[in-house]
This record gives sequence, structure tokens and C-alpha cells, in this order.
Amino acid sequence: MTATRDALLVHGLGETPVYFVPRRDVYTEHLVETGTGPGLGGREMKFWSVTASGGGLENAVWMFLMPEGETEPLLDHFGFDPNPFNITVD
Repeated sequence: MTATRDALLVHGLGETPVYFVPRRDVYTEHLVETGTGPGLGGREMKFWSVTASGGGLENAVWMFLMPEGETEPLLDHFGFDPNPFNITVD
């Protein structure tokens, strides 16, 4: 899905940390846009499901539509739900 040296790790209060990866480093051929809605902190987000042979993951990837304030560095970054993915960091 991705390979990058520029991921941002975001910690929320009482939440599992989330990796945000620049759009340029994400292979999007297995992502299907599923819509928009409120997300982290009530901010408007766009969601994608992951599709692959044998199944998929609904709304497992997201992006802030108009990040501002503390979320501004996440502009044009995909966030990945940490639970279903195997994330390896070197």
C-alpha cells in the first residue's frame, strides 16, 4: 500500500496512534473512495475502503479535506486505521 520515509505519527488522547503518509507515497490502485463525513475532532474527512482479492477493509483510510490549526501538517496525507494494517517502521 505504501512505502515512505515521510510518515507522520499522530497521537490522540486515549487513542491508538495513527500514521499519516503523503499522498505521493501511497499506491492507490486498491483504494475506492467511499464518501465524506465528520472524522477526527469533528473535522470533515474523505474516506476510502481497501479492496483486494478475498475481501476488503471499509473506510480504513482517510484524509482531512481542509486541515487547519494543529491538523494543517496533515494536508494531502492519507491516514491509515492502525488496527487492520501491518505497519513496519525502520
